Amino acid sequence: CICRVSSKNQTGGTHVSLEAQERRLIATALDKFGENVRVKIFKLSVSAYKGIPKVLAMIGEVATSGDAILTYRVDRLSRNIFKILSLLEDLNARGVHLYAQDEDLWYGEKKMDFVQHILDATKESFYIGKRVKMSIEHRRKCGHEVFGSVEYGYKSVRDSEGRLKKVEDKNEKKVILFIKKEIVQKGKSAKEVMTELNKKGITKRGRQWTVAMVKGVIKSLLKNL
Repeated sequence: CICRVSSKNQTGGTHVSLEAQERRLIATALDKFGENVRVKIFKLSVSAYKGIPKVLAMIGEVATSGDAILTYRVDRLSRNIFKILSLLEDLNARGVHLYAQDEDLWYGEKKMDFVQHILDATKESFYIGKRVKMSIEHRRKCGHEVFGSVEYGYKSVRDSEGRLKKVEDKNEKKVILFIKKEIVQKGKSAKEVMTELNKKGITKRGRQWTVAMVKGVIKSLLKNL
C-alpha cells in the first residue's frame, strides 16, 4: 500500500493525511483480498512531480506475479505521466495488480481511465507550478524577500509598504541556542534534547519536537558556521 503526500503538512480537501490513507488502504486490502492477506504499508512525504518516488521504483523491481500495489488515489503514484507509464505497463505485463482506491480503478481493467487521471494530475501540477513561478517573480519585482515559509529562527513581517521581509525571531533563536548548548557543550543526544523541549512545553511552530527536528536545527547551525 502506497501512501503519499508531497509534504508532511498536507491535509484537507485535496490532500488526505498519510494516516487517513493508511486506514483506508488497509480496509480496502482486507476487503479485496481477505483477512489472510499480508499488507505492507509505505508512507512517503515526497513530491512525485518530476519522477517516480524511489520507494515505488524499488517495489516495482521486486514485485512478482500475483502481488498488488494499492494507492489511495492514482496521482499518489506519480504526477509525471511520461515516467510512470512504462512502470505501469511493465508491472501489468508481469502480473502485478495496481489499484487506485478513491477512483475504484484497476490498471489492468481500465488503463485509459487510469492514465487519464495521471494526465489530469500532470497538467494540474504543471499549471500550478507555472502560476507559482509567476507569482514569485511578481513579488520579487515588488521588493518582497519572502516567498514561502522561512527557516527556523526567522519570521516574515510586512514593512510599511506591505512588502514581506525576513527578520530574526527572538524566541526561536533562544530555542536554537538552547539546543546548541545542550548538544554541543553538554554532549546530550538529539533524543534527550527532544524530550526536554517537549517536557518544557516548547513547541516548534505549534508542533511537538521530534529527533529529526532537533537534528535539523544542528545541521543548519553547522551549515552556517
